[in-house]
Amino acid sequence: MARFCTKCGAALNEGVKFCTKCGAPVTSPLPNNNGWGGTPVPSYGNRMQPTREDDSEKKIIVLLLSVILGLLVFGGIGYYLYTQIMDPQNITPASSSQKSASVERQDKTETTKKDAVVEDTQKEKKEAAPQVVEDKPNWHWIQDTTTGVWLWNPEPEDGEWIVWSGDYVSDGNYRYANGPGVVTWYKKGKVIQVDTGSFERGRHHGSFTHKFPSGKVKYSNWSHGREI
Repeated sequence: MARFCTKCGAALNEGVKFCTKCGAPVTSPLPNNNGWGGTPVPSYGNRMQPTREDDSEKKIIVLLLSVILGLLVFGGIGYYLYTQIMDPQNITPASSSQKSASVERQDKTETTKKDAVVEDTQKEKKEAAPQVVEDKPNWHWIQDTTTGVWLWNPEPEDGEWIVWSGDYVSDGNYRYANGPGVVTWYKKGKVIQVDTGSFERGRHHGSFTHKFPSGKVKYSNWSHGREI
């Protein structure tokens, strides 16, 4: 019965102990199912099967590589976020514009507060004396200190004071001469003029008669504090 090398499959001669082709030792043939020697199946290479230890080592290496790669990725993302967001020296044009807008809003707020203070101050000054017409200064009004009635004074002078005899109309905290009546003008304790006529909210309105200490009499016509 022919024999073959179990390693390279070459035919073997009877009685040889080593293969003349590959030099592998010759083994005895394995018995068949009947207990007799059978023909060995030729082998074409000694192929090693991987062990479990090799698989475990590979898995550990793959795991370590995955962890290292993950650390590199997360480290890169963290560095990018720090340089773009957290680093105070990284001032982009957008952040500069936002800072400028914030400063501008603060300036506007301060300006608004200053305007409010100025407006309140002006309001207090306006309330210090009655003003029916906003474009007229306060000194064009004169008050009867006895009755508290205010009248329009077209030509104010220092030392003047008046006495009003007639009705009045109230407007808030102020009283204004209203309707027909007589106003006596004084200066330095002396009568300088007596006017008889009609007033509308403290202003001359209609026909007036002006009498002076010298006996002189003057007539005039008025419209809302203006002589016509």
